Amino acid sequence: MAGGARGERRTALRPDQVIFKVVTGTTFLLMAVTGLGYLALSWSTVVLLGAFVTVLQKKDFWSITVISMIQAARSVNVLYFRIFISVVYIIIKYSTQVLHNTP
Repeated sequence: MAGGARGERRTALRPDQVIFKVVTGTTFLLMAVTGLGYLALSWSTVVLLGAFVTVLQKKDFWSITVISMIQAARSVNVLYFRIFISVVYIIIKYSTQVLHNTP
């Protein structure tokens, strides 16, 4: 049965619904990755500035330093990406309202 267990037909999503789902999924994924990144940055800062720096080997110290620098640079880019996602969301919301109000 192509229509499902009860013979129900699946309705195709409109393009605006597909775009909305993709943007929403991307946003949630970005938020999760950003949260983990902030945790990594906090952890590496505590290790570098805390008492743990005395027990670090040279390789570990530079690895943590590179992780911290990359995450700090990425944090700035995330702000610009969030602004972009917000603008896309507003455009989709406005276009959906226009489509529904058109006779």
